Amino acid sequence: TLWFVGRHEGIEPDAPQLFRISAESLTADSFKPQQVTRYEVGVANVKVAPDGRRFALTRDIKLDQTVSELYPDLPLADARIIDSLMYRHWDAWHDFAYSHLHVAEIDESGAAAEPRDLMPGQRNDTPVAPFGGSEQFAWSPDSRTIAYTTKISANPAESTDSSVWTIDVTSESPAQLVTAGRPGYDNDPFWSADGATLGFHAMERAGFEADRNRVMLLDLGSGALTEATKDLDQNAHATRFLADGRLMFSSEIDGTVQLYELSRAGELRQVTGGEFDWGLVKVLPDGSGAVVTRQSMVHPNELYRIDLSDPLSEPIAISRINDELLAGLELPRIVRRDVTATDGATIRCWVALPPDFDPARPERWPLLLYCQGGPQSQ
Repeated sequence: TLWFVGRHEGIEPDAPQLFRISAESLTADSFKPQQVTRYEVGVANVKVAPDGRRFALTRDIKLDQTVSELYPDLPLADARIIDSLMYRHWDAWHDFAYSHLHVAEIDESGAAAEPRDLMPGQRNDTPVAPFGGSEQFAWSPDSRTIAYTTKISANPAESTDSSVWTIDVTSESPAQLVTAGRPGYDNDPFWSADGATLGFHAMERAGFEADRNRVMLLDLGSGALTEATKDLDQNAHATRFLADGRLMFSSEIDGTVQLYELSRAGELRQVTGGEFDWGLVKVLPDGSGAVVTRQSMVHPNELYRIDLSDPLSEPIAISRINDELLAGLELPRIVRRDVTATDGATIRCWVALPPDFDPARPERWPLLLYCQGGPQSQ
């Protein structure tokens, strides 16, 4: 079954809804998707359980009151009561609501029931603002349990203490904290194929946004917690288990983002190369390859398939959406330069030369110098 979120002409309500298409209809000359949800507010951050019988989504739940609600005798008041720094986070005002994780059942006819809030009454968010998405929660292989990320803090503006929780959606049992005693970021949970191990990303130090992002593995049977990337002097992102227990993740290096594979014995292998940013979309079920994205400074993201049995082999293009547009453009030439700083450190620079640049011409060319900040990202 293919699941997707979208809008269809003539479908009400006019908000993003969940649809599905059977595998049989994908081979037909024409097919019609079946609408699963008909929610007035639509759906966001949808993840369907492996068995296809339920799905997780997020929905904003209003828990705080506006000034006019607190003081009904002032119906024209447009003031805002500010008693904490989180009245505005990054680029968004607090809208008196919190993003909560929900689950909805799918009946035999393929229609979705009303979602059930898994975080009732909680004044905290899943995903965690401001940059979190659906990578912050994941279904267990048996479709019973969701691992998710949230941050519960008395002073969230000064804390990076996000945590990973698990909840059995088939029972009334409360959520269980699985990252207790860890004061830094813990997020982006992912499961092993047998459901025996729960992985997640973690930063060690409290209040520090730019610590090394590590891969942690929790044995749910014994409770043993190990760091899979303890010998890696780089960050790890978007980690996934392969069927045989290997791990795949992305990591920044030398001004690019590459994909890596980590064996169960701890052997690290880089599986992409070149001056590109690669992103992991999906590991194929048999572990032989992966669907990835690739972009450069002159070419936006496209989908590719890489062969994991032959590292650094030429990727196979899946999409070529931008080819026609790029063919009509005069693109700059990107040159990498490494310069030595006054303290002896190497600074990596990228020079974007105009399409008609000719160093042999006598005139001077204007230069725009852009210094990237940090240190949260390269």
